Amino acid sequence: MLRDMGHETASRWLGRNFADIDARSTVDLREMFEGIGAQSQSLIQNYLSIINPLRDGV
Repeated sequence: MLRDMGHETASRWLGRNFADIDARSTVDLREMFEGIGAQSQSLIQNYLSIINPLRDGV
């Protein structure tokens, strides 16, 4: 049952986001972690500063 739910959820996500994979961000990390503490926000900012140039091919 849990496996089937995961499969269905993944299938729906892929249906909505497949064309964007490797083309644009498919997860909004800022929204996901909104409201967390300042130290965690700093870690996310550091992560994004590394990932965004790699994703954009810089």
